[in-house]
This record gives sequence, C-alpha cells and structure tokens, in this order.
Amino acid sequence: MKLLKLTLVMILSLAMLTGCGGGGGGSSNPTGPAPDLTLQEAYPGIYASYSLMQTTMEDNDLNLDDRINSFMSVIAEKIYLISDTAKETDKRTVLYNKTKDRLDRYTVNSWNLVPFAHTKIDDKTVQVNTRMVLSFTVIPGKVGDKSGTYYFGDTSNGEAPIVFTWVKEADDKWRLQQGFPDDVF
Repeated sequence: MKLLKLTLVMILSLAMLTGCGGGGGGSSNPTGPAPDLTLQEAYPGIYASYSLMQTTMEDNDLNLDDRINSFMSVIAEKIYLISDTAKETDKRTVLYNKTKDRLDRYTVNSWNLVPFAHTKIDDKTVQVNTRMVLSFTVIPGKVGDKSGTYYFGDTSNGEAPIVFTWVKEADDKWRLQQGFPDDVF
C-alpha cells in the first residue's frame, strides 16, 4: 500500500508536466536531496536515463519528433498504469501521443530530476525514489493552463514521494516501466 501511494505521487508530478491536472507542491528546500551515487555506480544506465530525460525535456529547440522519440527511448517497450498490477494493458502509444501533445503546447523552462534512493527488487527490477522540480509555461498562441513551477519527491521536506520502477529489457537496457499516474493516459 505504501509503495502504491509513493508511485501515485510520482505519477501526479509527471501528469503536471504533461498537463493532466493536479496540484503542485511547494518547497522551501530548492536543492532537495543529494543524488544517489550508489545508483550511479550500480546502475549507470538508469542514472544516465535521468540526465537524458531532463536534457530532452528542457531542449525546447529540438524538433518535436526527435524530442519525443528521445524521451520515449527510456520508456519500456510496454508501460502500464500504476493501477494495472496485473500488467494487462500496455499504454505506450497513449503515453507517446499525450506527451507529444503536451510538448507541442508548453515550453519546459526546467525539469530537474534527482534520483536520491533506490531499492533493488530483483536482477531486472529497480525502484528509484526521485525528486522532481518542473517549471513550464504555455507557448504563446497554444492552449493550456498548467504554467508554473512544481516540486515533488523530497520527503524530508514534506513533499510526497515519487518512485520510478525500472526494468531491464531483452536488449539489456534499463527502461521506465511503471509509475505514471493513470490520468496521464
């Protein structure tokens, strides 16, 4: 139950980035927790994916198709709603389309991701507590009402936790498989 709540909070923060509603948390700690250097050592592929996601989201000059394809390169072949514990319904195409639509309407001013703690579930599954600070504005002439800065994941500062579940796929690469909120889809 605790893990479910953690994952739902992570998903809400991603929903904010993609314009799916919800509220933003405030924080008096602009720096948040320190990066998990043991994650960087033990799982360099996961750690590098955080940097790739951040760079991709912040590069508003990158061609939209290249931007979304870069972001989706760290998403598992099949991605599931957090509520889909049986993993019956793949939502990858829906996530692709929704995220592309949001990136077409918003300028991402910053998307800071800090993986600060992790738990190895098994040799092919790792869960990572993550701090996110998102700042975005509506592109002039586009429709959207989610402009602002949002803070998530620093539990030591009273922010709800965010947990990404990463899986090692058949090509031996780590990708994000579960943790997005249901309303992102």
